[in-house]
Amino acid sequence: MNTNILSAEFLPPTLNDIIGAARTGKYVSSSLKKKWHKKLSPLVKLLPNMKGEVYLECVWFVKNRNRDQDNITAAQKYILDSLVEQKRIKDDNLSVIQSPVFHHFIISDFDGFSIYIRDKEAFKKRLGEDLSSPPSGSISLVRHRTSSPKRILRKK
Repeated sequence: MNTNILSAEFLPPTLNDIIGAARTGKYVSSSLKKKWHKKLSPLVKLLPNMKGEVYLECVWFVKNRNRDQDNITAAQKYILDSLVEQKRIKDDNLSVIQSPVFHHFIISDFDGFSIYIRDKEAFKKRLGEDLSSPPSGSISLVRHRTSSPKRILRKK
């Protein structure tokens, strides 16, 4: 049973940000993606490689309650691509990322995320819990971090 957690006190670009960048120039989207992969890379590198299928549970912390859920969840594009780029998961297609993917939205005094990456056994255990609430500890994972990325990632 394996659960790995990637957390940060920032959000990658939302769908509106991505679309807006693409409209400004031919190569802006590419440079935006490179920028975010560089920012996420030190965090992702601390995760172990996960073989086979994985199940995701995403906890999104947002300051602005007027933001659309679909815009926020688009931020997972950069996160998943970084997991693949750093070879932590084989791919981010439907053969690796299994359904369902759960999303929780918490109105907070900061923007950030915690993404739980589980193997099948850990996911089955989580299904026996109350899925209407985010996993316990997700807020503290982000809010009580230090400057060391090792405190951001926890293994359950």
